Amino acid sequence: MMHLNNEVSVAVNNGRLITADEYNTGPLECVGCNQPMYFRRQHKRKLNNKECNVRCTFVHKNENICESYQHKAAKKIIASTLSSWKFIIEKCMSCETEKILQYTQYNGIEEASFHEFKLDVGVLHLKHIIGAVEIYHTHRVDEYKKQKLDSLIKWVEVDASDVIRAFQCKKYTIESLNKVYKKCKTCLQHDLDKIREEHEREMMSNEDLRTKKQLSEETKERAERSLMQHEEYRTEEYNKIMQLRKYSPMLTFGKYRGQCVSELCGGFSYFDTRNWWYLRYLAGYANSKFYQNRFPIPKRIKDAAQKTFRHSCILCKEQVWEDWKLLCTNCWINQKNSCLRCDKYVKGNYTFCWSCNNKIKH
Repeated sequence: MMHLNNEVSVAVNNGRLITADEYNTGPLECVGCNQPMYFRRQHKRKLNNKECNVRCTFVHKNENICESYQHKAAKKIIASTLSSWKFIIEKCMSCETEKILQYTQYNGIEEASFHEFKLDVGVLHLKHIIGAVEIYHTHRVDEYKKQKLDSLIKWVEVDASDVIRAFQCKKYTIESLNKVYKKCKTCLQHDLDKIREEHEREMMSNEDLRTKKQLSEETKERAERSLMQHEEYRTEEYNKIMQLRKYSPMLTFGKYRGQCVSELCGGFSYFDTRNWWYLRYLAGYANSKFYQNRFPIPKRIKDAAQKTFRHSCILCKEQVWEDWKLLCTNCWINQKNSCLRCDKYVKGNYTFCWSCNNKIKH
């Protein structure tokens, strides 16, 4: 790369490599061609009718432009300050974590001989070359040399202009041109864990599906078994009801027409005919405004209904040991001095009033 106006930013001052910002006094020499140079101070100039600041630089005294300046300057910079540099040789594709190569406590030597090659900067340790820094200026390292160096030592290739720019800014971290993009161990482990979790989730999902299918089959079998048992129970209940109808009188009126008296106290779920109050009405122990003076209750039905109340309280259905008692002790205390059938006032310990007692025959 050619430098316009013979301007460069690095030169040798009394045997020391410096930048234009560091120059104080003394002779200057070009790194590339070893020709004398002079220092141009920071100044202002007009460009397109605008005043601009021009930074301080080193300028060749003659008109010849030094084409090898950048390459030689970069080699000299790396060789003299090798232990300070950090080369980025690897970058993670996911988290952008960088792997750094450093040659700390090692010396750098320019134009070092290594096997059949000449290295731009060789990394020297106890007179042995253990690494290299190749400077790119006009052409890259060829494939043969690259494969050979990869098999023998750790090396990097950097851009000459990047080296000079980093040296000027005193930032000694630079990316290698042959850096590798791949996932770091943490990201690889994270990906493996993610794949494992997905596989386990899929296995659990399949297991859940199998379990649900098995449970649905078991539920279906249980439902079928329950339905069969229910049908058997209903069949058994129906047979019991049919057996009762042979001995118990049938109702020929009312909402339970066609059913026997015993069904009203049996509580069979087949016909759902349990009605304790209606049974009391049939026995004559309850007054009904709806059926009042409509028609008399047949004697055989009344007798059958009264028979079902033997040894039980007609209000709370508790067991009563005497045949003549219709109420238990608690219900009798609560119904004291009140007719059980028409709620009229009753003197003494009677259960029914005089008019209602005439209508009921035990």
